[in-house]
Amino acid sequence: MWEAGPRGIRINVVAPGPTKTDMLAKVEEADMKKLIESSPLRRIAEPDEIADAIYKVSTLTYLTGALIPVTGGEGLGY
Repeated sequence: MWEAGPRGIRINVVAPGPTKTDMLAKVEEADMKKLIESSPLRRIAEPDEIADAIYKVSTLTYLTGALIPVTGGEGLGY
């Protein structure tokens, strides 16, 4: 970041959790139920929700060096 920042380059990461995709469609029903139950929001993300997070992060001009978990709270230890 120290090299990229002065050049106007921002480095951020959006880390999505389970998302409704073709790959996730292949998961067994019992495993899908466990994924849903492990999420505080009790559902799987829609692709548009991940895209929305990426868009919003990309518009924040003073944000760099951030890891943004878009997981519905999963894995945060709540």
